[in-house]
Amino acid sequence: MKQNNYGKESDLKIAKSKFLEKENTVSEYFYKKNKAINGEIMYHFHFCPIDNNDFKSQMIGLESLLNKESLILDRFGVSLNTSTWNPDCPLEKNSEGGLKFSTQDDWKLLTSFSCSQPHLGDNMIGTKNGVSNVRNALSAGVTTIGNLSQIMTSPFETPNELDEIVGYLIDSLLIMKDHVKEGVLVHTNLDDGYARAATDLGLLLGFFMLEKYLVEELIGAKLTPSYGDYFRSPIKRLAFLAALKEIYGEDLVGSMIFANKLGRNQIDKATNIAHLSISLLTDIVGQKLYKTGHAVTIMSDRGLVPNVKNEEIVMKLKIAHELENYWEDYLKLFDFVAIEHLKESIVKRGMLFFEYGIEQLKHQTDISSPSNYAYSFKTFGAGHLVDNFEKNTDEMLETDFSVYNNK
Repeated sequence: MKQNNYGKESDLKIAKSKFLEKENTVSEYFYKKNKAINGEIMYHFHFCPIDNNDFKSQMIGLESLLNKESLILDRFGVSLNTSTWNPDCPLEKNSEGGLKFSTQDDWKLLTSFSCSQPHLGDNMIGTKNGVSNVRNALSAGVTTIGNLSQIMTSPFETPNELDEIVGYLIDSLLIMKDHVKEGVLVHTNLDDGYARAATDLGLLLGFFMLEKYLVEELIGAKLTPSYGDYFRSPIKRLAFLAALKEIYGEDLVGSMIFANKLGRNQIDKATNIAHLSISLLTDIVGQKLYKTGHAVTIMSDRGLVPNVKNEEIVMKLKIAHELENYWEDYLKLFDFVAIEHLKESIVKRGMLFFEYGIEQLKHQTDISSPSNYAYSFKTFGAGHLVDNFEKNTDEMLETDFSVYNNK
């Protein structure tokens, strides 16, 4: 396994974003930790800009509107142009949408708005441009970067290509490890990587534990989990959050919980407010109870698309704040004895799958090396790990992705 461009990152200085300056805190990690301890709900939105100018114009308008309404959008994600991570798709020949970066000022654009803290989830670590992208993002003041599950399950064609991917990944993680005390977090959206392989929530939790072993035990960085895209059931959303908290402990600081995407209406899109509202209220209850620091995601009725008007974003925030008024009454509708039992089942099966996975990887190589571990995981494959694991136990809680796609 080769490592490409990593060097001790003592000269890399993490800038403070305009948002963190306004909030008078040193990093998003500490901002979220404090909010969680105080029982305050944070919100997330994902932008799909056409280009840099479109993004800048929207953010200027949104900042003004949020200030006018006295609202906070605590954090946001943003879609990037393919040229950002793939040098084989050069900037000047790429007409796709998303943000493009040619100078450090382009990266600084992300952190130049006081209304929200940026998050760079997809296609950052483990890509051909990943090492320089991580450095540039940190230098601009972006401190939550991913997406680990995405790269741990990405396809490869040759051993040499896999060797390169692992090298880019480990180098990126080592850079982030050097700044863990400054609040830098490795983001993973578990649904992105493992939705098809993990047919039950215990398996999904087990995959998180396998990632955590790489990031925290072998590297020394800090992992921040996300989920929710394929969680239709409010009970499963809460039980899985409880399981994450059980495994990780009080130091868990999550990135965000996505709104459910299963069954969204693609014709009469205004009805999707129902899907969003049930996710919002459930996730608000989850944060009030478990205080994991996950931001709760608001979403356009049309989904993750360009040209979402700022007025709709603000209206979704208003709806979320109205729903906060109902969390205590909604809480009383849940049978938390049953949810606790589900949590215990998820944790038990997750532990079994984690231990099984570690043993399988050990058979292939010395997994005390981060590079060997990642190489072995990708060679084995998430689907293959699941296929060889005993599925028929009493500790299974089927994922909604599996249920929905088997209808």
